[in-house]
Amino acid sequence: MNARNAIILDLDLDCATMGALPHGSKDLGNGYILLCACEAEPHPLRACEAVALQEFLPSALREGDISVHH
Repeated sequence: MNARNAIILDLDLDCATMGALPHGSKDLGNGYILLCACEAEPHPLRACEAVALQEFLPSALREGDISVHH
């Protein structure tokens, strides 16, 4: 349900009535919304970022580089 509501905002009456848009987006009017840029390929985290992520998500510990999409 959440995924469907995120894709088709008109089906989520709470979002439609509140005018909620995805974080960082901008309503351009006439039914157009400018969304944030998204990287096509993941990039590896720096060592300090990887350590912070592993401390925040200890159940997701793994070996090797960690790559993310922005």
